[in-house]
Amino acid sequence: MEIKYTFSKEKKFVFERKEYSEIKFDTDDLTAETLEKVSIMMADQQVPASLASNLLAAPTIIRLIAVAAKKPVEMIRALPMKAYIKLSGGLIDFLVSEDLAQPANSQES
Repeated sequence: MEIKYTFSKEKKFVFERKEYSEIKFDTDDLTAETLEKVSIMMADQQVPASLASNLLAAPTIIRLIAVAAKKPVEMIRALPMKAYIKLSGGLIDFLVSEDLAQPANSQES
């Protein structure tokens, strides 16, 4: 599933002198390795364990979006709040969707 935020034509997002019309990533590209990369990144950046252990905490979500979108963490932090909320909301919806909540060995009748 693609998660995307498109900036208005009048107000594009500028980061490090580069203009962006959208930020997007595909949840199909997220793997356990993605989460491992984020965990290592958070340990290297000395993020407090109480935040690093919470999958839905902002520091974790910001880094998951950055890795998934192949953008620097600083860029995701610099996003306008509306863009961040839309991207993080889409990611959280994906992470907690009912399809993922069912045990792998459960069978529907």
